[in-house]
Amino acid sequence: MNGKNGTLALCIAMALCLFLMPSAMASTEEQQTNQTKDASQLKIEALEAELGEEGMKKVADYLELQASLPDVVKRMPYRGLAFAATDPESQAIKMGYIDNFDVSEQKKEEYKTGLQDIWDRYPENITKDDYAFMIELGPMIDKEAFKKYQDQDYSNNSDFESDNVSSSGENESSKSNSTPGFGLLGSLTCLYGRWKLGKK
Repeated sequence: MNGKNGTLALCIAMALCLFLMPSAMASTEEQQTNQTKDASQLKIEALEAELGEEGMKKVADYLELQASLPDVVKRMPYRGLAFAATDPESQAIKMGYIDNFDVSEQKKEEYKTGLQDIWDRYPENITKDDYAFMIELGPMIDKEAFKKYQDQDYSNNSDFESDNVSSSGENESSKSNSTPGFGLLGSLTCLYGRWKLGKK
């Protein structure tokens, strides 16, 4: 009889362990998730304090606009160049880059006309036929933009030494930070977007 009672007690203990283990694991996972959410929340709060309500609204509006774009635009090469259609100041900058191209004046005008045509049709009337033009123009625009930011970076560093450019990790970091497309807005939108998704 005692043997049976001992076996029964052992079975009950094993059943309790099996029952409690998933709960404990779930609790641990929930704690880790909450810690991740807390870290993201803190970053968002710091971001809100730095940018203010207006700045955060711009980020939210940008995300909303990007989400609403037609698929043909979302898949477009160098779509950031096409997105300049929404910002006259950005358009003027891009046209200035074309002025610096090492091509004939006739070719510059062709590029400007083609780019303006894309801006005029953005976003609803963009087609896959526009991709080839963007693939040709996009790298040239990026090259000129990088040169401009690089020149600004050099002029702001009076102690810059050209011999240290290729070997300095800081210089590589500076290049990445100054390259168009890797600026503050991109970081903010990614962070804000992840936070918004986490709240749903």
